[in-house]
Amino acid sequence: AYCLVSQYGFSSLFLGRLISALAGILLSLILFWFVYKFTADARLSLLSFLLYSLHGLTINWHSVVKTLAFSDLLAFVSFVFFAWYLLSKENSKYLKMVLSGFFIGISFNFRLTFFFMLLLEGIMIFVLTSPRTAQKKILDIACLFSGAILSSLLAIFLFFKNPPAFIFGNIGYHQVWGLKSIRMTLTTKIITLGKFVFYPQDLFLLALATFSIIWLVQRLWEKKRATSEDKIILLACIISLMFVSICFFMSPTQFQYYEQALPYIIISSLPALSKLKLYGERKKIIIPAVASLYLLFLIPFITIFLFISREKDKSFQIRE
Repeated sequence: AYCLVSQYGFSSLFLGRLISALAGILLSLILFWFVYKFTADARLSLLSFLLYSLHGLTINWHSVVKTLAFSDLLAFVSFVFFAWYLLSKENSKYLKMVLSGFFIGISFNFRLTFFFMLLLEGIMIFVLTSPRTAQKKILDIACLFSGAILSSLLAIFLFFKNPPAFIFGNIGYHQVWGLKSIRMTLTTKIITLGKFVFYPQDLFLLALATFSIIWLVQRLWEKKRATSEDKIILLACIISLMFVSICFFMSPTQFQYYEQALPYIIISSLPALSKLKLYGERKKIIIPAVASLYLLFLIPFITIFLFISREKDKSFQIRE
């Protein structure tokens, strides 16, 4: 992703950071477009775009030369194709499954934790597509995994070329690095999770998502049948929980890893966000007040995690 521009980074890694930032911005735009197509509500889609693009974790970690922005972007594209699969007619489902698998395959080749999203999508084919026959569901799963295999051909080649080196480079090295650099007990894991949950921007989004799921469960209890839109909200909620769980059990786990769940938390919160928007239209002060607080909580985050961290890194600058 970065090697083509590694010789043109000026005196630092600015060009690489720009590439990461552009990937993050593209994700925000796709989120905007997806919410608009999903809800047909321009204000709600703009609100979702702002909640994601102006989040502290997004601003901070989509502006570094790391794989976060790329893996997040590609995984969300996979989610979009999976959502289309749930909404589409019979004759176009298989292509969407191949494309969903293809993009999640590229994503977990950037960052291995996203491999679990492939497995989850495979399970969700059986859970969320009840009208389809078992034979068709198996074919859907085959299409999903064939797409992932297609985008993983280089990794498969490198694995068979030297399996021990491949396994150490992608799994073993991280275990060794983790044990030597950060020793995490259950207490430190809980504290790290607490930083994510109780950071005010996250707490706001998580509260909205919680209310959304409560309303969804109540509605399903009354109707006894989920619509395709309900299934997409439920899928986003399950993906959010999956990423939070993965980040909690990883060792070491760090605060910024939880940003992988953010797009899906926002999708999960859409029902509550819609009600908040409608309420805000009646009470004119609500939306400006919430927006002001959301932006206000961004200031300490940027100060602590962006400027102070960068100041500490000055001693590590490469000098001629």
